[in-house]
Amino acid sequence: MVERLAEGRTAGRAPGAAVYVDIVGFTALGDALAGAGPPGAEAVASTVQSVMIPIVEAVHRQHGFVASFPGDAVLALFPAEERLAAPGRRAIEAAEAMQASICALGPQRAPYGPVQIAARVGVGAGEFSWTVLSAGERRTFAIAGSAPAAAVEAEQHAGPGRVNSHPTIEQPLPLGGSRQATGPVTESDLHRLARGFVGPDLVSDLGAGEFRPVTTAFIETPVNDLESVVTNVFDLQNRFGGHLDPVEIGDKGCVVRLVWGAPIRHEGDDARCLAFVHELRRRHRRVRIGVTTGTAFTGFVGTTQRMGYVTYGSHVNLAARLMSAAEPGQILVAGALTDLASASYVLQLEGERRFKGFARPIAVATVAEHRDPVPDEAGYVGREPELAALEEFVRHGSGLGLVAGPPGIGKSSLVAQVRQRAADLRWISAAADPVWREPFQPLRRVVADLLGQTSHASRSDNELRLLAGLESLGLSEHRIQLGALVDLFWPESAAVLADRAARRGAVLAAVTALLAAVCARQRVVLQIDDLHWSDQETIACLPELVASLCEAPFVLVATSRDEAAVDLAPSLALRLDELSETGLGLLAERVVGGPLAWPTVTWLARRTSGNPFFAQQVLLHLRERRQLLPGPTGWVLGPGGVAVPPSVGAVVVARLDGLPRPLRSIAKSAAVLGARFELAELRALAGRAEGPELDALVAQGTDVGLWRRSGTVIEFVHALVRDAVYETLLVVARSRLNLLAVAVIEELYADDLGPHLHRLAHHLVAAGDPVAARRRERQAADRALGLGAFHEAGAYATAGLQLEVGDQVVAEEATQDELELWLALASSRLMTVGQSAAETKQAYDRAAELAGEAAETRAGFRALFGLRTFYLFRGDHVRALEMAERSLVIAERIGTADVLEQAHLMVGNSRFWVGDLDEAQAHLDIVLGADVDVRPDVHRAGFAQHPRSTAVLPAALTAWLRGDRVGALRIAETAATTAVDPFGITMSQQTIGYLHCLNGQVDAAHRAASAMLELAVKHNFGMYAETARLQLGWVRARLGAPDDGLREMVEAQQRMLADGTRGGNSLRVVLLADASLTAGRYDSGLTLAEEGLIDATQRRELAFLGVLARLRDDLAAGQSPDRPTNDAHRREHLDEHAAL
Repeated sequence: MVERLAEGRTAGRAPGAAVYVDIVGFTALGDALAGAGPPGAEAVASTVQSVMIPIVEAVHRQHGFVASFPGDAVLALFPAEERLAAPGRRAIEAAEAMQASICALGPQRAPYGPVQIAARVGVGAGEFSWTVLSAGERRTFAIAGSAPAAAVEAEQHAGPGRVNSHPTIEQPLPLGGSRQATGPVTESDLHRLARGFVGPDLVSDLGAGEFRPVTTAFIETPVNDLESVVTNVFDLQNRFGGHLDPVEIGDKGCVVRLVWGAPIRHEGDDARCLAFVHELRRRHRRVRIGVTTGTAFTGFVGTTQRMGYVTYGSHVNLAARLMSAAEPGQILVAGALTDLASASYVLQLEGERRFKGFARPIAVATVAEHRDPVPDEAGYVGREPELAALEEFVRHGSGLGLVAGPPGIGKSSLVAQVRQRAADLRWISAAADPVWREPFQPLRRVVADLLGQTSHASRSDNELRLLAGLESLGLSEHRIQLGALVDLFWPESAAVLADRAARRGAVLAAVTALLAAVCARQRVVLQIDDLHWSDQETIACLPELVASLCEAPFVLVATSRDEAAVDLAPSLALRLDELSETGLGLLAERVVGGPLAWPTVTWLARRTSGNPFFAQQVLLHLRERRQLLPGPTGWVLGPGGVAVPPSVGAVVVARLDGLPRPLRSIAKSAAVLGARFELAELRALAGRAEGPELDALVAQGTDVGLWRRSGTVIEFVHALVRDAVYETLLVVARSRLNLLAVAVIEELYADDLGPHLHRLAHHLVAAGDPVAARRRERQAADRALGLGAFHEAGAYATAGLQLEVGDQVVAEEATQDELELWLALASSRLMTVGQSAAETKQAYDRAAELAGEAAETRAGFRALFGLRTFYLFRGDHVRALEMAERSLVIAERIGTADVLEQAHLMVGNSRFWVGDLDEAQAHLDIVLGADVDVRPDVHRAGFAQHPRSTAVLPAALTAWLRGDRVGALRIAETAATTAVDPFGITMSQQTIGYLHCLNGQVDAAHRAASAMLELAVKHNFGMYAETARLQLGWVRARLGAPDDGLREMVEAQQRMLADGTRGGNSLRVVLLADASLTAGRYDSGLTLAEEGLIDATQRRELAFLGVLARLRDDLAAGQSPDRPTNDAHRREHLDEHAAL
């Protein structure tokens, strides 16, 4: 047909035979697998292809061609030609080959039992005609004639699995002659003509198939009206969309079928379909129409010789049945579409009817005339109070200002207006990213902007700018920390940053100093958008950053979708709700350049729910399509109603469809990269090496409001814009582009992929490669552990574990990946939910189970380490010691320094608590005096802590119990001065606090406990915060507030016990009993001491048994009239037992 079209012919006829194949079972299989998601789509696609490929191949072997794929059928034609056998014979041989291949398939598996695929095949002969129908660049075709009609009639009398020949097959046919080569027509001309028959989205995205929500309209028209009807269909497609299939001349007559939602689904497709058929019926009163909506299988079938885009589903078949049942000029709807249609059309209920292929009767309705919905008035909500409050805050306030509200409500616009009003201030902007969640990610942007760092500059240029900027601000001492934030490193950086968990404090100090230096010159407003997507490290440090700059001319303004998403205490909190009609009217005047008539404002408020972003996009959509007309009081909607989609996403898609094709293509590529990306990434992904062409498209996208550009960084104007553009991509296109994005990122950042690992995993998931994605998540989690970013490590590990890899990887590799991810998750949980938490044990249990026979590997050792830690903190010292001893045997076989240090720590710690002080000291001395200096990040990546930090408490307490109070303090204070990560400092302060409490040194204990509490709260070390509160309660009890102090101690102890932390309980009871003795609460104190002795004996926590026994004796003596009350006397007894 394309060759004839190139010659100027739009119709023709020829003698020949036809085969009509009606396939039974596709609909049942599609319905059975519709709820299975992508795997179900793949199963249907596989079955469809296993049927269609032999059919297409059988046709072409007999020198025929597939004319169309009408519904669950195939129509093939075999022209009569001189050089070939008779067309009837060729058609029969092809039909028998088709039937044989389908019968060989057997039942297909589905969730509710096997589904048998079968076919009824009819063969007929005579004449067939073809007609090309076109309007502009749109084209479709229709096949008619006696040969197709005879084949359809024969199929209707064929049984499943049978071939039935029409009597015409025996009649002789005239020869049609040989097909002649076309004249001087180029292949590009043929390609251009062919594209008119198939939508451009289909041409570029040949996917295997997918389940999609689709709305289907079957339209039957008399043959004499066909050309006029199709011309109007083309015209209405320009307004209402819809994918047009080839015109069918089959068992349902002359049928035009359109589908909304495939290959692309837009919100509001149901309404557009109804508007389409309603207008077509107005223009052609003899059409019969059936419309339904539901989930269907969609995709390409066939081979490279002949492909067709098909839609299979029971509701698709129902639409065809409704069309057949309709009277001329009638539109019938059923199912979910009935309720949707009732909102905008008058419906006439037709009752229930029975249809072929459906077991139960179905309620049917006729769509009558259109009716305009009555808009509801919206309540008034202004913005001036919020603007005034935020401007006052940025000019004269301090601390954090939080602007919250749902997507599109205008948070960023509000800040932008205040920024315009307060342009005399220094504004510094950054934004969190939902995918690229590198630790300190927003602060990295701040540092880069302030120190002139750009991705397109060379390293030497960026280094020169950074050094010059720091020198001008007097901040050269922060070169290494600030340089690391913008990926600049020097030879000495490795040594300074070796313990990366300590970077948080150093980075915070450096960023604070940088902002303070800028504040010294001008009042600064730091703006961070989308704080709900920020990484935990940034969230954790923001309060201290704000507090450190409280005396400076500085404020932080942040936007967030949800106040609860960020645990911050703002100085100013603004919650934005929908705009009032007055506000929408003012917004509309700015967008369209003049006021809207008040009824139009009311309509806009109702349609947009007062969402300013939605309203803005609707107005742009109307203005670009010239659907706003001038009226006496302002702009009004044009006559006939306006088919504006009822959602932000659909509005953006509608705007996107109106953009030039090159810009639409670039926008889709950009959406794959995320809400914010580098120009170099887009250039590589789009395959446009020439700068000027891409720069022009990027500038065009900026002009039409798709995105903003700042240097080499491009950012969509709103996350909803990016999301809506991304949703227009076919699943197969998303997969292809995300796979290309992986290659782009790996090439651009080959020297340092670390910050991009989680982002790569995101793209790999979207590309359909969960195996590679899981490994990238594993790498990202391990890297985050090494950095001390424990929350992020847990998030990455969880994301990796949630990926379903199926049979895409060998079992051994899958087990190893899963094992490493469980270990990373367990390590993160040690620090985020606690050592004694059930979730922590669950993760380590799963890791140990996966390690199995590989228990004597590093991974198996890590699992054993975690479980022993759990049992130690749970107070099960017998089991903890047994695991510790086993770990030492395994560590000696493994032989690496980090594993040996951890094993000696475990044995020494467990030996201490069971009271074996000699053995404890021997192992702890090995840890504290190890010659091999393993990098801290190696320990942290594997075990979430450094062994020397953890060894401080048992080592110092061992010295104290042996009477060496000075040596005990020396161990703890040395550790405090040498520790550089927050956990190590916290452990040292905990130990110092305990020692001062045991020595009765109230002021020193207060200082240590206060420092520990501050660290523990800041870094979310929950158990250590409770220990600090217990020590502070002891201080309070000793300083004359015994009731309050004891209450605080008991509450802290109860919270720890409730969390399962029983390890170290005897030491905490010592402090409780001591405070009770000091306060004169002998009865309650004696009960505590006696219960503590029983508990410690049962759990074999024997280190403090002697101290606790002496306190019990003192408390018992305190009940007698001649009790000793001298504190020195009490300490004498404690000294005695300490010596023991």
